[in-house]
Amino acid sequence: MKNQLMNILILCGMLSVAACDNKDDDPVAPTTGNIYGFLVLVDEFGVTQNDHFGVRITTQNNYYDISDNSGNYSVNNLAPGSYDLRYELAAYGTLKKYDTKVIPAANG
Repeated sequence: MKNQLMNILILCGMLSVAACDNKDDDPVAPTTGNIYGFLVLVDEFGVTQNDHFGVRITTQNNYYDISDNSGNYSVNNLAPGSYDLRYELAAYGTLKKYDTKVIPAANG
């Protein structure tokens, strides 16, 4: 009888621990967002290049990313607001894009 009572107490203790979690009932809204996209490198004759790697995409507050071979990039963890972007690659020059909006969105 003593062993049965001890087993029941242990089982109840395990169930109560398993039922606890650290999740907050009211999730916090995100405070940052990302700018992501892709680019295509074109030479001075309008010929699309095969490799789009190495373009540096920079915001006015110096957050940046480098494009991959496919031209994909993502500048992450930006505060909400408007950003001016600078796309740069040696031998291709610089392209500027103004007023890109960052609006944090909830996941899910």
